[in-house]
Amino acid sequence: MLPTGRVVRSVGYVRLPGLPGGRRLARRYTATGGELLDGLASARPVGWILDLRSNGGGNMWPMLAVVAPLLDEGPVGRFVRADGGSEVWALEHGRVLLDSTRMARSLSSTGGPRDVPLAVLTSKGTASAGEAVAVACRGEPVVRFLGTPTADFTTGNLTRVLRDGTRLHITSAHYADRTGRLIVGPLAVDETVGDSDPRAAVRAALTWIHRRCDG
Repeated sequence: MLPTGRVVRSVGYVRLPGLPGGRRLARRYTATGGELLDGLASARPVGWILDLRSNGGGNMWPMLAVVAPLLDEGPVGRFVRADGGSEVWALEHGRVLLDSTRMARSLSSTGGPRDVPLAVLTSKGTASAGEAVAVACRGEPVVRFLGTPTADFTTGNLTRVLRDGTRLHITSAHYADRTGRLIVGPLAVDETVGDSDPRAAVRAALTWIHRRCDG
């Protein structure tokens, strides 16, 4: 699945799904996301909604490349290893970095102020790389998390392919936010909105964004 979105009541709504698969799909994902962000930004939204509720994980780097225009540059998270060492996720001039290694690049030309309200929607279906994107949004100037807590798969994994073709995923690190605070347990929300009505969280996010703008 690829990123989708629209403008709702002067707010840019972006749905960011999970990203399984290889490099070809990753390139399509990044390109589609870049075009989407540029199209929505042309409407000059007063705020943004990032919907991660159905993001079950996959390749986190193209996901961060898509949302990079909505976030401040600099460190946005990190992997913390058992030995205490860490690797920093950072955004720099459209590049997504793991320490100094470029992992992906934003294909959006969207720029501008970063202090507009950002509402992040999560659920128990937000897992792994989806949770990494949510972590990257922590610490933004005006951000609010709505929905329900995430799935609690906030770990980095190494994959080993055994002789019979079986893939073994070994947890090698935990997530931490941009300040270095370790993520323990599911990511909490600022406002709980049940998932019985999928549109309820969007409505709550719109209400918050417009209150911030009017206030």
